[in-house]
Amino acid sequence: MVQGDLTQQEWTVLQDLNAQHKRIFLVLNKQDRYLPEQVKLVLEQLKLRVKGVVAAEDIVAIATSPQPIKVQRHQADGSYQETWETPQPQIQPLLDRMHAVATQEVNQLVLQRAYQQTLALQQEIQTQLNRIRRDRAMPILERYQWIAAGIAFANPLPSLDMVATAAITGKMIQELAEVYCIKLSLDRATEIAGVLVKTLIQMGLVEASSQVLSAVLKGNMVTYVAGGALQGVGAAYFTRMAGLSLMELFEAHWTSDAGWQLDSTVLSRIVQRIFQQHQRIDMVKDLAQQTLRRLRPEGWSTVDPVPAHG
Repeated sequence: MVQGDLTQQEWTVLQDLNAQHKRIFLVLNKQDRYLPEQVKLVLEQLKLRVKGVVAAEDIVAIATSPQPIKVQRHQADGSYQETWETPQPQIQPLLDRMHAVATQEVNQLVLQRAYQQTLALQQEIQTQLNRIRRDRAMPILERYQWIAAGIAFANPLPSLDMVATAAITGKMIQELAEVYCIKLSLDRATEIAGVLVKTLIQMGLVEASSQVLSAVLKGNMVTYVAGGALQGVGAAYFTRMAGLSLMELFEAHWTSDAGWQLDSTVLSRIVQRIFQQHQRIDMVKDLAQQTLRRLRPEGWSTVDPVPAHG
């Protein structure tokens, strides 16, 4: 329902409804505020604007709450009295069109309803399937997460850029893809790993994450005892973020492995969102605690290795 020419927001809503294969009635309300010639002009403009989205015959003008009008009532003595009266709502054109559609296109409406139910069922199946696949993928991700942490801890690298590069492996990507029925050669998976690392660095996420990780580990005695602590935690963190990003990317391709292609733009958006969701101090601290517990040699202090935030 509109009150004049379409706004951008209204046009977006129409496009969304059309994409869902909904039957759309476009209603011009408050036609009483226009002259008859103006109503005709606005309707013609709307028909041109929504051509291909809304059928011309499904665009009607009504007035649900007409404005009061001044009425003169002449008296027997020749005088007159002015009063304000509110006209009845003018919605008959919409009722007539809806009745015509219900009468003439009932079979099409039934099929459309069945189609909508099929789409909803398909979405539910996809959601359930992705939940099952995620349950299978998480142990794989965590295994590579701890492997990367152990390697980085034992062999510290000069920078976290290099830690991220070493942590995100083609083998992990290949195994995760297989869970989602996407077959990747090791060479292709390694290529994707390179794209992912490049994306992290170009978006400044490695640098931003290093600041968060350093803040979490700052003042920690373990950091001084074991110089590779930051690298170990960083490797676990980057592996986890990369894996979660790829899992979300793979979830969108759930029917088969045919023709799967990496969309770098979509990957960048997902990576940005995943990192934003997992840069809260409490979440990073929890991962750091888990990592350091796994890396702590026998005989290290059992005191909580990460200082409380604040």
